[in-house]
Amino acid sequence: MLLPASRLWPTESPCPTLVSPFLPLHGDGSHYVIHVGIGLEHLAASEVTEALGATHVTVLQGRVAFRTDCTLADVRLLCSAESVSLLCWLSPMPSMPAGDEAFSDAFRDLLASHVIPQAATLEKAWRIAVGFDVAEASSVPFRVTARRGGVNDGSCVSRQDLGRMLAEAWHDASTGGFCATARGYELDILLQWSSAQILIELPAHTESRRLTTGRLSARSYCPVPALHAPIGWALAALAELRQGCRVLDPMCGRAGILLEAARLQPRASAYVGCDKSSDQLQGAAANAHAAARQGMRPLLLLHANATQLPFHDGSVDVVLSDLPFGRKHGRKLGLYSAALREWRRVLRQGGCAVLLTTCKAELEEAVSADPAWVKVGRHHMLIGSLTACAHVLRRR
Repeated sequence: MLLPASRLWPTESPCPTLVSPFLPLHGDGSHYVIHVGIGLEHLAASEVTEALGATHVTVLQGRVAFRTDCTLADVRLLCSAESVSLLCWLSPMPSMPAGDEAFSDAFRDLLASHVIPQAATLEKAWRIAVGFDVAEASSVPFRVTARRGGVNDGSCVSRQDLGRMLAEAWHDASTGGFCATARGYELDILLQWSSAQILIELPAHTESRRLTTGRLSARSYCPVPALHAPIGWALAALAELRQGCRVLDPMCGRAGILLEAARLQPRASAYVGCDKSSDQLQGAAANAHAAARQGMRPLLLLHANATQLPFHDGSVDVVLSDLPFGRKHGRKLGLYSAALREWRRVLRQGGCAVLLTTCKAELEEAVSADPAWVKVGRHHMLIGSLTACAHVLRRR
């Protein structure tokens, strides 16, 4: 999903999330919220629509809410998702009265009208999602984590107060199915209260299994740590890979991008990775072997310098690369310019390159100096605390 080049190639380098007005959603066991990286929300919205046939898709910062008839197992296969929750209630921020007591009364009324009616349905859906026996009589220990920000409503009601009121209401409505506690909890209900929306969600995992079933971005076919998987998927998605294409990562590292590309488009002609580091290639080989054992297509890995590739002119359809960060690579060492010259040589006319870097000015300078490159778009995303950019280029 690419925006017009004039909007994706600005002088400044923000990491915006374009959020459109939306209608309230009430959870019924078929509404979900996926957590995604900042900057990947609209790509994730496209994925849930195409992969799950989702409706009522709502883009928020760092989240995408939607409804689907697919199973939770299908939702967990989304490449863009960091984690998934059952949606309880999502609404634009309602008008709230000033004053602590009036605010608290109004908030309790909102819970009674929009949250508590869904409690029994969501209790059953959550138990099924995490593998609890639906008929089991024992209560589920839970807590509420509330976040409150960007709101100036004249009230001093804190996020702890909001969390306490929701916990009390949920505990009372569950008639023993859920038991509020501060320790030893298995469910951590999330409440977000901001100037834009109110969102209540139930993570589709237990706290004791959070690191196993909760982290969807951890790939079983990538035992050696590589580029964060949803970032690699986003680069491949921006390239719009087609059947029969030849894909090259000339600085493949441990092959994280290539594995995500191969998962996204299994019918490509070839996936080739090059790196000048033998240690990195060993990690890439281990990941490729693990992926092959899970039925993914094999990768071709070569020991080669990214500026001196052993390929014929015009022999590649797509170049994907996570460029080294730092100005010394982009400008002082001239790596970006040298790499672009070589990649232009091996890339066919009309071929696509998607290049990730935090050094936006340095890469743009190198692109502008070579008339063979056409700027298609620039997609901002956060990697940790860094604002990175995926530059989408075409070869004339």
